[in-house]
Amino acid sequence: MKARFLALLLAVLMLFATTAYAERYFHATASPTPVVNCEVSGVVSDAVDPSILLSDVKVSCEGLHTRTDRSGRYTLRLTPGSHTLLFEKDGYISTTSITELNSGASNTLNCSMSKALSTNQYRVVLTWGLSPKDLDSHLLGQ
Repeated sequence: MKARFLALLLAVLMLFATTAYAERYFHATASPTPVVNCEVSGVVSDAVDPSILLSDVKVSCEGLHTRTDRSGRYTLRLTPGSHTLLFEKDGYISTTSITELNSGASNTLNCSMSKALSTNQYRVVLTWGLSPKDLDSHLLGQ
């Protein structure tokens, strides 16, 4: 009887020790997988000549990336929330754009990219939305 009691006590102690060891060194907690049920898509074009659609532009956001096709089109599947997209292509200035995605929604985010300029060259590109506001710009050069 005493031997049975000691064996049972030893088994219970081993169970607690194993559980404590596993919790300390193996953090296997289940974390929910983010729901990816939103899409952002658009067309990337040249800023000076919008009829030039840019292919092979790298579009990235939070570790995800894709490339534009021959027609300058891209699509990224993201989680709901605010996201900053980065557009990169050799010979062009990298561009960022922000989009807000609601659950289950699809947004269109078109982008125009400027070619890289030589030293001491500047370009200002204005893009008006559906409800443009007045914009005053004063440039002085010497």
